[in-house]
Amino acid sequence: TSSDHTGYRLERSTDGVTYAPLATLAAGDLSYSDTSVAAETTYHYQLIAFNAVGDAPVSSAQATTRAAEPEPTVPTAAQDLAAVATAPTQIDVTWDAPTSGDHAGYRLERTTDGVTYAPLATLSAGDVSYSDTTVDPETTYHYQLIAFNAVGDAPLSASAQATTPMAEPEPTVPTAAQDLAAAATSPTQIDVTWNAPVSGDHTGYRLERSTDGVTYAPLATLTAGDVSYSDTTVSPEATYHYQLIAFNA
Repeated sequence: TSSDHTGYRLERSTDGVTYAPLATLAAGDLSYSDTSVAAETTYHYQLIAFNAVGDAPVSSAQATTRAAEPEPTVPTAAQDLAAVATAPTQIDVTWDAPTSGDHAGYRLERTTDGVTYAPLATLSAGDVSYSDTTVDPETTYHYQLIAFNAVGDAPLSASAQATTPMAEPEPTVPTAAQDLAAAATSPTQIDVTWNAPVSGDHTGYRLERSTDGVTYAPLATLTAGDVSYSDTTVSPEATYHYQLIAFNA
């Protein structure tokens, strides 16, 4: 607050008695970062302003450093790796996070022989599942998972395996409806009956009608479960021809 100072001498002690020089600072300095301290240690500081005439009275302060952050370590292995085939072309892989050591992510590897693994995916630290949709039907796949961080790789997880089921057969057009029959039950009604196709999934039928047996026109579209239809749009003393087409997608 009085007398021009030209600088400071900063001194440090660990016992509060014996001080050693730490730094000489300029007159305009108002702070100093001491990066030469050890963790969990109390340090005492005294500051002496000076000029050409001499030293000012000493001011003092103290501080205690925190415990050092633990050195990072590689994570432990991921837990409970499991694989389940959910379709002929999909296997779902699940796991639990390592129990210790911060992990930054995972590398998932796959093999079909249980010996030679190849990289499949790199996953984030928060992931606990992966759907593998690059598999083939009727094939066994083995998986292993490696947790990692900046320090290195965790031990391998226990491996898991799954076998994909047989692929669904490609859909085919249905065979023809069976035993189509028509019976006139009144002057203005003909009942048409049939049996379902013996193979190929059908989703419905188209019933067509003709009076000359050559040129047919649509009469009705029916569901897959129908096995009869009553045609009430006929005229007395007339001959009608029917054909039935089963269909699917």
